[in-house]
Amino acid sequence: MVIVPMLFVFAGSADQAFARNAAFMSKVQSMSVQVEATSNERQGVGKAFLLIKKPNSIAFDLKWGDEDVSVRASAKTILEVERNSRLYSEHEPIGVLGLPPMNLSRGVRLSLPTALLRKDVKSMMPQGGTVKYLGSEKTGSVASDHIRAHSKLQMGEITVDVWIDGQGALRQYDIQVIQPMSRFVNSIKLSNYKVNPTTNPGQFTMALPLGYVPFVFDTEPLVISQGQKLKISNLVGLDGKSFDLVKWLVGKKTLMVVAGKECLPSQNLVSNIAEVSGGVRTVAILPTGGKKTGATLTLLDLKGDVLKSTSTPSTPLVILLDSKGVVGQVWIGFDKANIQQLAYEIRTVSAQLK
Repeated sequence: MVIVPMLFVFAGSADQAFARNAAFMSKVQSMSVQVEATSNERQGVGKAFLLIKKPNSIAFDLKWGDEDVSVRASAKTILEVERNSRLYSEHEPIGVLGLPPMNLSRGVRLSLPTALLRKDVKSMMPQGGTVKYLGSEKTGSVASDHIRAHSKLQMGEITVDVWIDGQGALRQYDIQVIQPMSRFVNSIKLSNYKVNPTTNPGQFTMALPLGYVPFVFDTEPLVISQGQKLKISNLVGLDGKSFDLVKWLVGKKTLMVVAGKECLPSQNLVSNIAEVSGGVRTVAILPTGGKKTGATLTLLDLKGDVLKSTSTPSTPLVILLDSKGVVGQVWIGFDKANIQQLAYEIRTVSAQLK
């Protein structure tokens, strides 16, 4: 069933609008809806598609800023995938419709309309405060009843605004939380409702993506001490073929650069690597995860399974190795203003290595 927007609403009270929504939600066994979200925590607009099926199945796909996320929840598992960072996270099923545990995305928490996962809108309104009916207003081209609930918190206050259309469907949900040192504002708009569409189990499951890395994994420090042999044995190249990095390095002096994906100094170093390396064979390793102040280099086999994870103290990390793969010198960080000095040091140390 497709929801047809009504042009006029004559509810006249919050109770009547809530009752209409409760009647609407009682008929829902499955539902799909387009989502548009904004928040003062995120720049731009997040756009998503939600598909649900009672009692516990959710499919949610979101693009917001640098996040490209898919969440699949069923009776058997919950899988969260973030494509830009090439990470995934698995969770135990929660058994009911609700916000799944999220490790990879703040955007999902800000945009997933949890009001649609409950029995009705009224059950999610703040308690112990005031509820006001503010009249009929248009949300987009759809006339809806506007209701506002306000409540005091222990250290602040919360205001929730909802718009419910003539069919009883929630069209917009805004929340504002004001505390002494912060102000949180979030808005979710809903459109293109389809009630009780035909679904199949495959829509709520997702295969583990090839080449992606689990969010939670154990790491061991990358040995980068001078005079020690580098301990990295397995990597997957861009061609999809695995190779032994240490064996590949043996035979020539090598400059190995570990660059952070979101690290500006790493980007500057990589773009100037020819000037820095001074002709020494150079290999760049781009970690699959990590933070700007550090990195995690994850080694994968051809099936995408994690063989080993190593952590580095910072990015960029420049390691000069001799022809046997032994560490000659390590440089941490990069300042473009000191590019000539780094190039000089690499040439000087390289000349002393065999």
